[in-house]
Amino acid sequence: MALSLSAIVSSTGAQAASLPVVKGAVRAAAAGDYSTASAVGYQWFGSACATVFGQKVCWPGGYLGHSIKGSKLKITREDANVEDLVGAGVVGGIYCNYQFTFSYYNTSGDLYRSRKSPMVSKCTSYGDSPIGHVFNKDITLAHAGRACARFIANGKTLATQCHNISK
Repeated sequence: MALSLSAIVSSTGAQAASLPVVKGAVRAAAAGDYSTASAVGYQWFGSACATVFGQKVCWPGGYLGHSIKGSKLKITREDANVEDLVGAGVVGGIYCNYQFTFSYYNTSGDLYRSRKSPMVSKCTSYGDSPIGHVFNKDITLAHAGRACARFIANGKTLATQCHNISK
């Protein structure tokens, strides 16, 4: 699996940031050997606001982290997590009814496979531990293209982060 150093990023929402990926890596098992690789990418997404005692209070949003490990078209581990923007190692907002979706697209951009984390019905609180999901079960992709992680809360996609996959 050759995972691209430049991850494809997108985010949605009223205050979504369009910042570039600030972290990303392609690491080979040995110099010049790209048969095994891993990639990590982050997508920032806006702030969150709430009315508290009649006052609008806003706090930094969060980021969706997405990492993937594997060899060629085989994925051995893939995970996604959401943390705050300030680096406190906590959830960066209040998210209810959330889920992570992992989607796989061919080079024409057609979706051909996806897998979802369980839906979490409860709401997080600002300051809770980071939330996320890990798939440790190996899968072999049918095509080169993109592998994307999406964070959805209350039926709305808050952020999407993708890695390019080639044979």
